[in-house]
Amino acid sequence: MFATLVLALPSQSEGGELVVRHKDREARLELTCDEPSEIAFAAFYADCAHEVLPVTAGCRATLVFNLLRKGAGAAPEPPEYEAETAQVAALLSAWAAKITDRNSRPQDGDTDAVRNNRGPEKLVWPLEHAYTPAELAFGNLKGADAAVARLLAAAAPQAGCDLHLALLSVWESASAQYNGSYRRSWHDEDASDDHDEFEVIEVLDGGKWLSEWRRLGNAETVPGKLPLEDDEVSPPDALDGMDPDEEHFCEATGNKGASFERTYSRATLVIWPSQRKLAVINQGGPKVTLP
Repeated sequence: MFATLVLALPSQSEGGELVVRHKDREARLELTCDEPSEIAFAAFYADCAHEVLPVTAGCRATLVFNLLRKGAGAAPEPPEYEAETAQVAALLSAWAAKITDRNSRPQDGDTDAVRNNRGPEKLVWPLEHAYTPAELAFGNLKGADAAVARLLAAAAPQAGCDLHLALLSVWESASAQYNGSYRRSWHDEDASDDHDEFEVIEVLDGGKWLSEWRRLGNAETVPGKLPLEDDEVSPPDALDGMDPDEEHFCEATGNKGASFERTYSRATLVIWPSQRKLAVINQGGPKVTLP
């Protein structure tokens, strides 16, 4: 399956545009025709994010098809990226050597200096597409995610590194300021949707962790959650601008100011030097280390 085809059957309706996004491009497709007896259609590749906006008037019936390649021969695959694989393997080898070299430790025993000198214990590459825990597998990756995973799967063993898939979860709790109207009860049906009426003041608490681990060939992997350090994300700004999966706002009560909680999730590729596996597992504490 490489693409999706949508047929809008003859009907009279308004709204319901099909929005298709890829990288920094967006297309809004009208699924209506001037002549009600005509059929509108649209098709887009499987690695495009898409949504259907609400139908504002009338009704609409659509047929949705998966477009499949049934031709003879092997299915199309990403390029081999041999030159890029060699470059990535060299970079990973240099990083792994620095991590595992005991002689790189500063002599003053400063743990922060040790970490800054040696670099992060693991590297985390967030993927572009959304995957549920049930979908999370190397064989299910789409588009650029599949190409990156294939490149790293070839480069990591050359550099003496282990490659995993994992689900990154982020939780934040923050204080907020309410800028809306208090005439309406907070318990009104639509009140919780007006997040624009709140201004975030300060993030007070939060956490980042990795779970739902997967390896190529279903090999044994991490049996629990590992924390994520800020300097382990690559590129460093990969998590900036993430849209939260859930947001919960609470109005001010008594001496307690307004606050909110929000959660995010993102599929990631995780790499660490094979020789440092126990050090990485130790980040999760006894619940992860002892099993």
